[in-house]
Amino acid sequence: MHKPISALTGLSVAPILAISPGAMAEPSQTLEEVVVSASRIPTARENVGSSVSVITGEDIERQQVTTVYEALEQVPGVTLTNKGGVGKNTSVRIRGANDGQTLVLIDGMEVNDPSDPSGTFDFGTLSTAAIERIEILRGPQSSIYGADAMGGVINIITKRGEPGFNTRAEAEMGSYDTRSGTASVSGGNNWGDFAFTARRYMTDGISAANEERGATEPDPHRQTTFQGRVGAYPTDRLSLDASFRYIDSRTELDAGAGTDDLEKRTERLERYGRLSAEYQTFQGQWTQEVGYGYTNIWRSTKPTSSTEWYQGKKEKVDYHSEIRATGSTDLVVGAEYAQERIINETGIDETIDNGAYFGEIRQQVAGAHLSLSGRHDQHDDFGNETTYRGTLSYRVLATRTRVHGSYGTGFKAPTPYQLYSAYGNLALEPETSRGWDAGIEQPLLGGKVTARVTYFYNRFENLISFEGDYRNVSKARTQGLEAGLTVKPLERLTIRGSATWLDAENLDTGEELQSRPDRKAHLRVDYRLSSGATVTGQLRHRSEQPDFSGTSDAHTVADVALEVPANDHWSLRGRVENVTDLDYEEVYGYGTRGRSAYVGVTASY
Repeated sequence: MHKPISALTGLSVAPILAISPGAMAEPSQTLEEVVVSASRIPTARENVGSSVSVITGEDIERQQVTTVYEALEQVPGVTLTNKGGVGKNTSVRIRGANDGQTLVLIDGMEVNDPSDPSGTFDFGTLSTAAIERIEILRGPQSSIYGADAMGGVINIITKRGEPGFNTRAEAEMGSYDTRSGTASVSGGNNWGDFAFTARRYMTDGISAANEERGATEPDPHRQTTFQGRVGAYPTDRLSLDASFRYIDSRTELDAGAGTDDLEKRTERLERYGRLSAEYQTFQGQWTQEVGYGYTNIWRSTKPTSSTEWYQGKKEKVDYHSEIRATGSTDLVVGAEYAQERIINETGIDETIDNGAYFGEIRQQVAGAHLSLSGRHDQHDDFGNETTYRGTLSYRVLATRTRVHGSYGTGFKAPTPYQLYSAYGNLALEPETSRGWDAGIEQPLLGGKVTARVTYFYNRFENLISFEGDYRNVSKARTQGLEAGLTVKPLERLTIRGSATWLDAENLDTGEELQSRPDRKAHLRVDYRLSSGATVTGQLRHRSEQPDFSGTSDAHTVADVALEVPANDHWSLRGRVENVTDLDYEEVYGYGTRGRSAYVGVTASY
């Protein structure tokens, strides 16, 4: 029976061997083993012109990170803004773009919150349970993924069921009275597969506002997550796929950065789902897929005197047709229609509709791999908008040097909140951008060392800011370097390092943009002992970071993790975060965890 090619963006792609951030394939690996979703057409990684990183499920388990935002910390060009620990508001910026300019996908579902002022996705409640891999595309991607992808795309793919019937259970406890439990069942055969996961997480947590600045008590977080994925293969040509995620969370907050506690609490109910059907003809040369996605996020904040709530909904229908015309040419065309809706307790109930059609062609010419994509959006409030992108990847066979580059444009329409809330402005114009990057990868010493460096430049127009109400007030420019190094001196030892230098400026005022450190670095060492145990250590560094209320200091944080297999089914693990018990802030005025230790057990059958 035909099985679906793992859905990455709601599209179908060939089975892959994902690569860790910045890593390269060894010479012996075939191109088909190294495919990533930087395009609407499945493409071998070394043929991709865009900058892309992949975090695998193995990376996540080895580092023992429990949230997606912790996993993203290792990716060059990506900056996280977490306001007070697990469950607290957490946003992501790619290459200095605003947090609302990053599109987030989970199994093809667009999960950005339509009711959020900037349309961001809050990573504070997203766990790493049952994640197969995370793909990060940097730079303007609107010509492929639409309006929210001006800065880039974070694409999260969950695990599918494997043959037979499989069960897995995990339990963990540690500092701050943290307890969590995860249970999964999965299975599959030639006719279909399934995978379901349930997780409960509880922690007394830290004070969201930094205790050193006057906050007095911890802010607990409680969360329940259910997720699942089901595939069916009725014929050799037809495959069906369904996935869902349900998150129910409650967390206490402080009134603001460095302020006393005021018994504030937020509650969130997040529901995401997607259905898709894929049909292949002509020995797989022509693939068609139709899908339906649904996002529903309800959130409330309960201060001492009143309750404020918002609900954001999004429904999307999409179709695409992929044609492998020749051995060197691929073509995809498609269309989609989406409706966003915002509702709140004051009586706001508004919808925004957007239709689009798009196309992409990839061509191999004398060893060079080229792509050109374009998209035309028809927004019911802002009319027509056209975006495009071109990429190039070329390998010099004699030295195995790979050069790559891309140029693209982007746009983002004002969010429903920016238009229709009490602070809204119906005269707003869409934000637009254009950007390019160019990079080089060089393997050395027979593939034991790989060095990478990429330069990027982005310019943004009509940026929307809040000044009593929402207005198009500014222009901005971001530019910088992303560098990486992978060293594998021994079969059991791997060393990975990355660094980012960022220059982000408001062109109207000449001031640097807020919440963006100008330097960021990550070092990770993995070692596997002869007994099968694995040790992972990492250093996370950020330079000082200006925010609206102050500037956080530069800091370097060390973590270490150990996993010991007891037998074929059981393993024990433990980790220590912030080994040196450093007192630091990622965001000015907000708390971070001191030295903390966690132990857990995993059973698989």
